[in-house]
Amino acid sequence: MKIQAAMISRMSRDVGVIAELLESLGLDKNTLIMFNSDNGAHGKAGTEAFFKPSGKLRGIKRMMYDGGIRSPMFAYWPGTIEAGSVSKHISAFWDMLPTFSELTGEPINGHTDGISMLPTLLGNDVKQKSMNFYIGSFMRVGPIVLFDLASGRR
Repeated sequence: MKIQAAMISRMSRDVGVIAELLESLGLDKNTLIMFNSDNGAHGKAGTEAFFKPSGKLRGIKRMMYDGGIRSPMFAYWPGTIEAGSVSKHISAFWDMLPTFSELTGEPINGHTDGISMLPTLLGNDVKQKSMNFYIGSFMRVGPIVLFDLASGRR
């Protein structure tokens, strides 16, 4: 547990060092820092009682409960994102590409399922479009292949 606490403290400190460096170079108002995890809280033995990594959410990493799939994200952009602002916007990593595309003005070559988070980051928390993973449906491209796991035959 001490190692995990030290790693979290160091990571927090290092993000602060980067933010301070950007400010000292006069780049902070032109730089967006985003930080998040790719999954919910890790359930390493002994950490649950001390860290309460999932908070009030049920589940941990690798579980399909909110505590296993939700993770906080922070975005820091002085002069653009209001300090201390909070959003309940639901997003995923595939939303990063459309967000950066909109920020830079560079088009996306090809299709993406992502939706830009830029309006939310700018404080315009508009009603979110429905996404395929919210309604429980998807479209598979190509034939479906079935395997008999006992024999290994197709």
